[in-house]
Amino acid sequence: MSNGGNPIGNRRVLVIGWDAADWKIISPLMDSGKMPNIRRLVENGVMGNIATLHPVLSPMLWTSIATGKRPFKHGIYGFYEPTPDGLSVQPITNLTRTTKAVWNILNQNDKRCHVVGWWPSHPAEPINGVMVSDFFHKNSVKSGLPELAPPGAVHPESMLAELSELRFDLRELSGGDLINFIPNMNEVDQSRDPRLASCAKIVAECTTIQAVATEIMETADWDFMAVYFDAIDHFSHGFMKYHPPRREFIPEADYELYKHVVTSGYIYHDMMLGRMLELAGDDATVILLSDHGFHPDHLRPKFVPMEPAGPAIEHRDFGIFVAAGPGINKDKLVFGTSLLDITPTILHLFDLPIGDDMDGRVITEAFIDPPVITSIASWDEVVGNDGCHAKDKQLDPVEAQETLKQLVELGYIAELKGDQKENIRAANRELNFNLARAYMDASQYGDALPILTKLYAEYPKEYRIGIQLAMCYKSMNRVDDLERLVERVAAQRVRDANAARKKLLDYQQIAIERSKERKTTETSGNAASDATVDFDQADVQEMKNDENVRNMGEISKLFSPEEIKDIALNRSIAILQNYFLDFLKAFVLISKGKAKEAIVFLERAIAVEPTRPSLHIQIGEAYLKLRAWDLAYYAFEKALGLDENNPHVLLGIAKCHIGRRENELAARRALDCVSKTYFYPVAHYTLGVALSRMGRFDNAIDAFKMAVNQNPNFSQAYRWLAFIFKSKLKDQQTAGKYFRLAREAQKAQDSQRAERAILPTLEETEPTESLPVVSPSTKMLPTLRTAPAKKVIKPPESMDPLESIVVVTGLPRSGTSVMMQMLAQAGLEIMTDGQRVADEDNPRGYLEYEKVKTLLEDNTWVVDAKGKVIKVVAQLLDSLPAEIDYKVIYMQRDIEEIIQSQRKMLDRNQQSGGDIAEDRLKSIFEYQMASTARLINNRGIPAIRVPYRTVLAKPVQISARIKKFLAIEQLDVEKMAAAVDPSLYRNRLSKENV
Repeated sequence: MSNGGNPIGNRRVLVIGWDAADWKIISPLMDSGKMPNIRRLVENGVMGNIATLHPVLSPMLWTSIATGKRPFKHGIYGFYEPTPDGLSVQPITNLTRTTKAVWNILNQNDKRCHVVGWWPSHPAEPINGVMVSDFFHKNSVKSGLPELAPPGAVHPESMLAELSELRFDLRELSGGDLINFIPNMNEVDQSRDPRLASCAKIVAECTTIQAVATEIMETADWDFMAVYFDAIDHFSHGFMKYHPPRREFIPEADYELYKHVVTSGYIYHDMMLGRMLELAGDDATVILLSDHGFHPDHLRPKFVPMEPAGPAIEHRDFGIFVAAGPGINKDKLVFGTSLLDITPTILHLFDLPIGDDMDGRVITEAFIDPPVITSIASWDEVVGNDGCHAKDKQLDPVEAQETLKQLVELGYIAELKGDQKENIRAANRELNFNLARAYMDASQYGDALPILTKLYAEYPKEYRIGIQLAMCYKSMNRVDDLERLVERVAAQRVRDANAARKKLLDYQQIAIERSKERKTTETSGNAASDATVDFDQADVQEMKNDENVRNMGEISKLFSPEEIKDIALNRSIAILQNYFLDFLKAFVLISKGKAKEAIVFLERAIAVEPTRPSLHIQIGEAYLKLRAWDLAYYAFEKALGLDENNPHVLLGIAKCHIGRRENELAARRALDCVSKTYFYPVAHYTLGVALSRMGRFDNAIDAFKMAVNQNPNFSQAYRWLAFIFKSKLKDQQTAGKYFRLAREAQKAQDSQRAERAILPTLEETEPTESLPVVSPSTKMLPTLRTAPAKKVIKPPESMDPLESIVVVTGLPRSGTSVMMQMLAQAGLEIMTDGQRVADEDNPRGYLEYEKVKTLLEDNTWVVDAKGKVIKVVAQLLDSLPAEIDYKVIYMQRDIEEIIQSQRKMLDRNQQSGGDIAEDRLKSIFEYQMASTARLINNRGIPAIRVPYRTVLAKPVQISARIKKFLAIEQLDVEKMAAAVDPSLYRNRLSKENV
């Protein structure tokens, strides 16, 4: 294999991590010549987006990057954890990691590795090389750099003193060092504004990492080098709100002071990159990446939730990926890269096999020559000197407590109080919550459900836990549980908001009283200003910690830091975002199949928050349920305009094209989707459907196989595979295998859904408050579809009875059940599950099959109906797979009789049905009947129209006609006619038959 003179296995690899780096910032800076080093890297290599994992929390993500495994496999679930003795808490460490990192694997294969600053990498591991942990370089805004680096921060320990000389103290930085970040820094009142010191801290820490990394590169041999910078993430969390353009809620003075910080941070990183590239040389392979992005534009949130890991709301789902070096393509885009792909790709660069237990893949498209990839069951099973810690090693508790302060300052965890039991409880809560979300991110909802159920029982006021549990219920199709839960979460949210508002009013009264006490020392004007403090208008962004509190002027003179934090917390809770309550209601309605009602709530939410892509995505999904393809497409296009890289938007557009039978366009959009986020089973499935319709069966098989590889319980994908192998490739043995897998997957899904979680009961003493109720409009949405090309009609007599399906269709209450009864008596096999039993409206039974109701979402099961008769209402006829042969019996009845019969049926069942005027309903049914006839004609399906009145009046003649149409010789006409009971014709109109 050609590798440009540096063969696979003998190369050096440099991995540079820029936490939170985003192409949205980098690309314009590259284009303007301000980041020349990354531009040079891009032009000489490959670049693309890299998809993150959820939850988007850096210790979990960088461990996934270093192991190629999801969090529930590598054991790192958050920022801090209980100590081994269970008496306190400590920052997350690599001692919790349960699998080998890439440098451990390379260590076993005699590669010299150096690792600097990786998160988490403390205490430093005893690898064959130098490791400098993520504790080594930390400064404090208040006290600068500790005199000594923490014990265990450097391996080998003999290098601790030498490398400690390279540490930067923020107090050593001069005005000239910071002038590019904050040009008007002399205007900053540092006694009240800590942001200048915060910027200095970030600069000092990343400069330390650079100094140590370049010192090692200059003085030591290496095969593998990994260097991690957290500075861009810290710059972004602290200063992205001031990044141009100025948003209306950002004070102009603050904007002018701090608008250059983020841009200067990126430029500084490019300067550091230039030196590292120079030291690495042209023969090294360089990988530059981030774990996620950071919203720099209109998607920047105004408020950061005051909850653990709340700042993660500012993260974007796509980071950066660049790779360059011998054997790597040049100036090329790569797609579908994930954080999980980095370790497999590094192992391949060293000609080592990939672990089968890894969740990522080799980024094959990055290489000039197609790589030959080998695998091994698990590197964890390979014995040898891997440089891992001894299993009984523990972190020093005193040192652990000191390092927790860093996470508090960053806003990732709340300040820990004296009650260690509560701290431990909170740590366990966060670890379990993050673990559940990691399971959900891998579509393992059955594993997440018991964790979330237990957490919600323990923390019923934790809004975020309830929301994730709701998402889990929806994904498992547990609609009843979802509805009950959402009602509880919404009611709890209203109660909490009201309580928070009351507390803010109490603080306002305290402010008035305290301001009066200060009148003797301050002017009446200042006192009046204090007395009119309106906490409802205070910006929570400026109240989230002690440092920002000093910027609040007179408010900070009236309250203690603890009170200010409590004000900020209650301000956050008091902001009752009604749009999200509407979103939750719509979420439930869509799950219940009530898409029309859901749209009303979604439109109301969008009126309040028009720039939230999630709302437009949800309304697009609702229109998909209604088969309103054009309206769905419009909604997804709106979302695309807000977030062009959102894979859920791209999938929604692909589904629209599927509905319109625009298969090539559907395939393109599905490919766009998986190029953004490769682990997306439904996207691969949608791609497979489009490719199958296009006749590209080999490619479709690959897509469906990827769907089931990512989600082994994806029964619909197995059914499509079975259909292709049976009907198109005539491989009955393989088809049988996939039919079995489909049944097994369906059983697994049903089993998960059957394991009901028990919700805790509400506290009876808590007051309840009813939520506002809106009566949604029930206007009928038009059915908009693009007709496919007309095909040649295949005569019924030429169809194999065992390979074709007899479909009885028509509008509800048009006589379809009578026809099913006739065909059953005639000796044909009926596809029915007996779930809908006979009743007063249909005393001889409905003979329906429950899965017909799910045709809009899943039609792969239809292949099982071959050789049988099945009832499908006219509105769902278009969802039948086009590749199967059908013979359609189309029941017709006077529309006014249908409406009358439906009304009486609803009345007997004490249901209201749709609130649609009878004349409007009539026109809708006429349109649907015409659409059904047009569909049958366009698809070339042989059909016979059977008037319901004629069936009742002349059953023998009709039966004979149907036998002739179906071309089934053994059909018994007499028995078929005998099944007709004219006395059941109860909603007859007085006019003549039409």
